[in-house]
Amino acid sequence: MKHIKLYEELNNFENIKHYCELYNITDYTINPDNSIDVNGDVNLSINKGLLRIPLKFKNVYGNFECIDTSIETLEGCPEYVGGHFDIARNENLKSLRYSPKKVKGYFDCQSCNLTSLRGCAIDVGDSFDCGFNENLKSLKYSPKYLGSDFECIECDLTSLEGIPNIINGDLFINFNTSLKSLRHLPSKIYGDFEFTYCNIKNFKNTKSTIIGNLNGT
Repeated sequence: MKHIKLYEELNNFENIKHYCELYNITDYTINPDNSIDVNGDVNLSINKGLLRIPLKFKNVYGNFECIDTSIETLEGCPEYVGGHFDIARNENLKSLRYSPKKVKGYFDCQSCNLTSLRGCAIDVGDSFDCGFNENLKSLKYSPKYLGSDFECIECDLTSLEGIPNIINGDLFINFNTSLKSLRHLPSKIYGDFEFTYCNIKNFKNTKSTIIGNLNGT
């Protein structure tokens, strides 16, 4: 695949058309600022050597996928995603800056190299997964509104501060061996709660209501 130009260089219709054809984006509208709205899915995962988002997206009404590439930044990502937003396994990605503000489906950023959730979407309609980011110590800047599960397995969490106050599905924080306290646990978890292989010594003091099963062995 030819070298992908930075989206700042895509300043005319022909260039935008070229990259849309390259990634099989067929139903789109070019906005006055040269960003594009896509009435369908966007899949950039076909280019494993991709270093930057090649277009400037604004609204994507389907799914947006950029999985297992070489991107180092999310600059160019849409502000709104009507389906799921999946950027898993981007090992060069350290930041969620430029993430969409709202994702109606799930948001998956597991197995990157994130050190913070700053810049993450505020509103996620389905599940959120930030697991297997081994340098992630904090849940500050997590989504404020979450429709389903929250997963943060095998990171390096030292605190639950920043996690949404209500989890409308399961909460999995297994294998965070540096986590010693359940302070800041959500007030209500509608699904199961698992915290196996953490370093939690006492669960009795939590005031959380857990509707599903509890597993902390």
